[in-house]
Amino acid sequence: MIKIRYIITLMSILNNNLIFSQIVSLKKKYRNEELLYHSYFFKITQIQPVDVIIQDKFLFFLVQNEDYLKAKPFLKTIRNQLKHYKVLIIREEFTLLRLIFSFFPDTYIHDVQLYQDSISKNMVITLYFIFDLDRSIAVGNGGCYIKTINYLFNKVINCQFNNTSKIKIQCQRFFL
Repeated sequence: MIKIRYIITLMSILNNNLIFSQIVSLKKKYRNEELLYHSYFFKITQIQPVDVIIQDKFLFFLVQNEDYLKAKPFLKTIRNQLKHYKVLIIREEFTLLRLIFSFFPDTYIHDVQLYQDSISKNMVITLYFIFDLDRSIAVGNGGCYIKTINYLFNKVINCQFNNTSKIKIQCQRFFL
C-alpha cells in the first residue's frame, strides 16, 4: 500500500512540475490607451516595455527580466503621476510558476499547490502566505487584485491547458 501511495504522490509531483514549467505567452492586443502608456513608460524610464495591460483599475507594465531592476526605481514617480491607476511593473517570464511569482512582487509566497477541481475541471493554484499582511496585499482591497489576476490568467495569458479549463488562483493563509 505504501508503494502505491508513493507512486501516486510521485506522479502528482511530476504532473505539477510539468504544468508549472509550462511555457506561457501573452495575447498582445494594444488599444489606443495602452499605446499611449507604452510611449509614456519609455519616455519616463528609457526602457521599452514588452507589454502594457490595462485591466480594471490596474496598469501593468511588463518589462524584460534584465530591465526590471532598472525600471523599479521609477515606480514611485509613475504612481504619483498616474494616480487613477494602481501601477505595477512586472517581470516578463516564460513559465507559468515564475509568471505567477512575478505578479506578486511585494509578497512572500511560502508555498504553491496545484490541483484540478473534479467538478468544474478548473486548474486551481493555491498560493500560501505565512503572514496575513502578505495575503491581504495579494488579494487586494475587496478581492480586486486577485480577481484581476484571475482574469489575466484566463483571458490575456496563453497556457496550453487553459483551452479546456480555466485557471483559478486563490490565496490562503499557511498555518504552521
